[in-house]
Amino acid sequence: MSALPELTIAKVVQACGEIEGRVKLQKIVYLLSAMGYGLPFRDFQVRHYGPFSPRLAAALDFLVQAGVVDEQPVEVGSEYPRFDYRATSRYSELLSAYVQVTGPEDKPELGKIASQLSQLDRATLEIAATMCFLEHEEGCSPDVLRSELKALKGHLPEFDAKVQESHELLNELGLPVSW
Repeated sequence: MSALPELTIAKVVQACGEIEGRVKLQKIVYLLSAMGYGLPFRDFQVRHYGPFSPRLAAALDFLVQAGVVDEQPVEVGSEYPRFDYRATSRYSELLSAYVQVTGPEDKPELGKIASQLSQLDRATLEIAATMCFLEHEEGCSPDVLRSELKALKGHLPEFDAKVQESHELLNELGLPVSW
């Protein structure tokens, strides 16, 4: 890991190319951490949009202020804009050369899996990360997991289809949940 743990988040952003929104960033980092990638943020707790790390949010703000990550507001037709993230070209070479995120030997390299996750829609990532957190972090039984997930995410469009897609994703990632 680098001297500044925040730089590992810039490395994830760089690997994704672009991340559409803070929610997606939080879920991608949570899932990568759950898979065993060497990311320093372990203070996740379930909030309205699923697992959330206050330290990760602060690290992202630091990276934006330092000019390592670019934050662009995007109007999405609601009261609040979505914020999209890209690693700035100014630091791209340094991130590539000096910031390493270790991963488990049996998992794909960070760039491949981060890019795959960034292509998923926000709802799928929210549900997958929440399912993973409830079982792996909180130890919920299948019945409690179903009930909690429905209470937290039942408002999302195509909920049942997204749950199935999320379940399959977690199996692919090596993070199976009892469903």
